[in-house]
Amino acid sequence: MIIIKEPVGKCIDCNKTVYCEGGFLQGVVLENHRIRCYDCQNEKEIESAWSKIKKTD
Repeated sequence: MIIIKEPVGKCIDCNKTVYCEGGFLQGVVLENHRIRCYDCQNEKEIESAWSKIKKTD
């Protein structure tokens, strides 16, 4: 089986190329229509979770 991999843009945080593979975007489209790769999105979610934990201390 051949999986098509097309570049669709650059991550707004790390400037890495984000691809669409087999019809699935390998990142997240933000509200401002920009793209963030999954690695950077996961990092942002972890930072957000830690900031919420620190506020409760």
